[in-house]
Amino acid sequence: MLAVGPSRLMLATYGYDVTMAQAAMRYAYLGDLRSIYRPGQEINAKVLDITEDILLLSVRDAEPEPYQHAEKRYPVGASRVGVITNKYRGGVFCRLADGCTVVCKYAQQFSGDPFGIGEKVLVQIRSSDGERHWLRGKIRAKVG
Repeated sequence: MLAVGPSRLMLATYGYDVTMAQAAMRYAYLGDLRSIYRPGQEINAKVLDITEDILLLSVRDAEPEPYQHAEKRYPVGASRVGVITNKYRGGVFCRLADGCTVVCKYAQQFSGDPFGIGEKVLVQIRSSDGERHWLRGKIRAKVG
């Protein structure tokens, strides 16, 4: 790895300099690539395409796909512990232990903005869409 920024990184391999965006790095959203990747770090990647001028890589595709069979691990109604990784208007993104992300709304008993990034919460699964790599849920409680 040559350089790492918040949303892109540059690496060198087999004589190519390759710039990669966050979506090619992980299935789960990363708010800042620098939280995981560092210059000088070696990583595994899958070659998606190669021409004389371009080498197209995916680090994400070199890893097991966490959403495969997620509907069996996370059936509707199940509750799991997750960590808040990002916020959006009206809810948060929570990462589960295996790397799946759950898009969550707050339960009715919570008002305002009661949770912070990095906090552990209990998430109840409301639906899943394996093709779109989505789990939807509702935050039920703070953990710990």
